[in-house]
This record gives sequence, structure tokens and C-alpha cells, in this order.
Amino acid sequence: MRWIIPRALAPLARALALVVLLAITLTPAWAQGGDGPNPGVHVAPPDGPYTVYLTFDDGPSSSVTPLVLDILAEYDVPGTFFLHGHRIADNEGLVRRMVEDGHAIGNHLWQQDGLTAGSGVSESQLRASWQRTEDEIARALGPELAAVYAQQPVYLIRQPGGSARPFPVPEGVVAITYNWHVSSGDSAPWNPGPGDPPTRPWNYVVGNVVLSWFEPFRYYSVYEYGDGAIILMHDVSPVLPQALPSIIEDLLENGASFGVLPRPGDNPGSMPVLISAPPEWYLYNDPFPGTPADAEADVADPAATTPSLVGTRPDMLP
Repeated sequence: MRWIIPRALAPLARALALVVLLAITLTPAWAQGGDGPNPGVHVAPPDGPYTVYLTFDDGPSSSVTPLVLDILAEYDVPGTFFLHGHRIADNEGLVRRMVEDGHAIGNHLWQQDGLTAGSGVSESQLRASWQRTEDEIARALGPELAAVYAQQPVYLIRQPGGSARPFPVPEGVVAITYNWHVSSGDSAPWNPGPGDPPTRPWNYVVGNVVLSWFEPFRYYSVYEYGDGAIILMHDVSPVLPQALPSIIEDLLENGASFGVLPRPGDNPGSMPVLISAPPEWYLYNDPFPGTPADAEADVADPAATTPSLVGTRPDMLP
């Protein structure tokens, strides 16, 4: 059957067609495609200047990390890489490039398995894994770049899977334990539901960072955390190089600046971020504040600093 549009309605039809075309054209690329848009809401960015922190776990990877470094260089954006010690061998050039390109390096312990919070591993085993990884980082960098790395104001530590309390560093070591506010979900198990693609779509990863969810669960985007927001990604995830440019572009278009850890004002010995704590929680709480240079140690009571957590999406686990 052929549809015939009356001549009088032709201008209206053309106008409607233009609206549809503009809607498609102006929709960000990450929200298009056969997989459909990520079903979240793009809330307004914070008022005034704000800085976000891109962090990358589990590398270096010979296949993904070079692409991530290339993307960061293209956009002139810094990042912080939390390295697994066992992945450094044969990837020393990537570790050196991180320092040469102005990125920060953190310690993600020697390996993932067996070193997570609640795994029963002893503090002495955690310290040994941390030290082994530090030795490997220094070996990969060589004396000249190791001296540059040593100029980072504190050691940066992220325990695999995140931490419930500050990492038990060796005596005399000045460190900050960093969790994250927003997870890209780029490496979490992908359990597709009805109508979902068989593998994790890159636009879904972008949406996990820049979109807020209000139902059926509450999930906060980077814009709701605002200044100081720490974003978790993994430079071993094959989908990340597809998603990262759109994440950076969305943040740039919404006025974000980018920094490397440590954040200004985070004290040595602190763990300033609790996983899944909502943005408003930080208005009234300072988890594990550490020791300011001009104050005595302030040891937090875990029971007193644990927030009432919102439901965490299963795909947003680290």
C-alpha cells in the first residue's frame, strides 16, 4: 500500500522528518546503535569548575593499555594506573610510558585472586604483595624514571575489589588507599537478559559513567558526585578503548577538568572514598580521614563510618 500525503500537509511532514533527523544526528554516538541507548538520565553537570579522576586497574596489558595511553594522549588527559605486579614483566615499556606521559602509578598488589578484602589473607601477606609489586615497578622504570615516580607525594594503593579500611602499609610508608565513586562496569561479568547483545556493548560502558539511574534501582553518575569524582575502569577490558573516547568527550563537553591521584586535601593514611556511598553521604562524613600534617592521627571507627548503602547494580561490581 502506498501512502499519499495531501499537498497541504507536505510542509508539516517535511518538518517532522527534519525533527526526527536532527534527533538522530544530535544523539551522542555512544547512545545510538542497534543495542539501543543506555536507559539512564543525563543529569546536569555541577555548577562551577570541577575535576574528575580517571583510574585504570589490573594492567598493564599488551593489547589494551597501549590503546588507552594513545587515547589519553590524543585528548591530553591524565590518568592514574593501578598496576598488578605480575603483569609488568614484558610490559616494562608501557610502565615507563605512563610516567613519561605524565600519568600517576598506583599499586594494585601482585595479583587479583586471594588478595581482596574479606579473603582471609593476613596483613603480612598483603604487605609482602604490595612490596613485591613496588619492587617490580621500580625495576621496570629503571633508575631515572623510578626517581620521577618517587616524586609522587604519596604511594597510591587500591586493593583488588576495593577496601573496607585503609591498606595496612609497612611502618613508615606514606600512602592513601583509593576506592572509587563510579564504576564503568567494563570488566564485570556480563549476563545478558532478553534482548541484550551477547557481549558487553561499548555504549553501555559509557552510560554507566555519565548517566544516572532512578529506577528500578538508584545509581549515581559522575556528574552527581561532581568535583573529586573517581572513575573506575580496567585497561585489560577489550571494550574500554571503544568507550573511553566518548566518556572523555562527554566530560569535556560538560566542563570537567581531569587530574591524577592523589586528590588535593586527601590526607596520608586515609581512605577517603567508600564504595557505593551516595554523594550526599560525603556532606556529613569523612571516612578514615588519615593524618593531616598539622594534626594528630584520627582513627575512624568502621561501625560509625559505614553509610546506609543504596542498592548496587550487579554489573557495577569491580
